[in-house]
Amino acid sequence: MAVSGCDFVCQNEQCQHKGCGVVITAPWPLGDIDKVIGAKNLMKNPVFRQELGNLKKQGRKYACISMPNDDKIPAVGYRIHRWCEKCPCLWTYDAIIPEGQKADGSEESINAAMTSSNIPVNCPTCDTKLKSYVEVINENGDGILCTSCKTRLQANVWFCNESREQK
Repeated sequence: MAVSGCDFVCQNEQCQHKGCGVVITAPWPLGDIDKVIGAKNLMKNPVFRQELGNLKKQGRKYACISMPNDDKIPAVGYRIHRWCEKCPCLWTYDAIIPEGQKADGSEESINAAMTSSNIPVNCPTCDTKLKSYVEVINENGDGILCTSCKTRLQANVWFCNESREQK
């Protein structure tokens, strides 16, 4: 399974927030936070591991699985991002797979997790329809506007494979 994201960055030379922006991802696999903290690829980043530990102390049960998932941490759900262009605000939700189903990255799996987790369709603040990752990166859409200068942010889409070939 491949996962992807997009960095939206302001390129307006006159904007005080040039070079800043927002990152939105497609549904991203979630794993048990203890397993994510213990992953080999996180051992190289003690600051990040400590921050995950702080989130765990605050009650967080799940964390995004770092890619590649060489430790084969089982996915229990997905991190879902939704964008409200009116507020403007990025909403983040954890959609957990119902018992007896697999988090395999399929559309069916993601939809089952979102349905059981009651991910809202409209913004909890202003009731505007929220946009999914696909809707904000769609070339026919408006993308995302800078919250400061209101120019369209440059979209840089990236992909990452869940696993890589061993050589």
